[in-house]
Amino acid sequence: MIKVMIVEDEPSARERYTHYVEAYGHAFSVVASCANAAGALAALSAAKPDVILTDIKMPDMSGLSMLAELRSRGWSGTAVIISGYDDFSFARDALRLGVQDYLLKPIFPEDISRLLAGIEAKGFPGPGESAHRILAELGVDFDALPPFLRKAIGYAEKHHDSHVSLADAADAACVSEPYLSAAFSSHCSTHFVDFLHRLRVEAAKELLASADMSLDAIAERVGLGDSSYLNRVFKKVTGTTPGRYRWSNSHGGERHPSGA
Repeated sequence: MIKVMIVEDEPSARERYTHYVEAYGHAFSVVASCANAAGALAALSAAKPDVILTDIKMPDMSGLSMLAELRSRGWSGTAVIISGYDDFSFARDALRLGVQDYLLKPIFPEDISRLLAGIEAKGFPGPGESAHRILAELGVDFDALPPFLRKAIGYAEKHHDSHVSLADAADAACVSEPYLSAAFSSHCSTHFVDFLHRLRVEAAKELLASADMSLDAIAERVGLGDSSYLNRVFKKVTGTTPGRYRWSNSHGGERHPSGA
């Protein structure tokens, strides 16, 4: 779920923007609706928004000043400015703060829908070659998956070489660990850990075919610890061992002397 915070001092506008986001639906949910910058700063740690839509002109602190403070606190989410002023200096300052979009009032439902569709597309890109191949083998259409699953898959692919866990992927996808586990099994016809093993085996295959590395070094590189664990996982996924796979690739597909 993509969590949205709305910061707007005008109550009717704040309600409209909340309604527009909720009407768009998909992966977005409004987790905080704040009347000023102070309220937004106070709500940040509990709400943990991925996206902040903020008015630029507010009584206590401007939207830009608030975003500068948020950035200084380490918030790295997507920021969108809503303004009644088509002012170049505002837009320039917004760009410096990494603001994704600058919407001019009046704001209509289609403006929010277009904005959120762009954020969703940017936040959930297609999988890389390895993940795409694995999903295709499983008969899974990546584009048809719920956004949180796409994000979990992207996270797993990006971090497969570290000690990533189901809990890590669930945290990245902003869902609970049990929910991600159940949804992954339902949509992808495999468990998350098995998918992660497949990603690591694909990475190991590339190294076995192109790099003169020991099995222990390869295991460490792809996140499988040591050669013993690499052997077990590799054989479970491919039906053969890393050593025999390397022999086959270096001998033009010939069978290993052991007969395997």
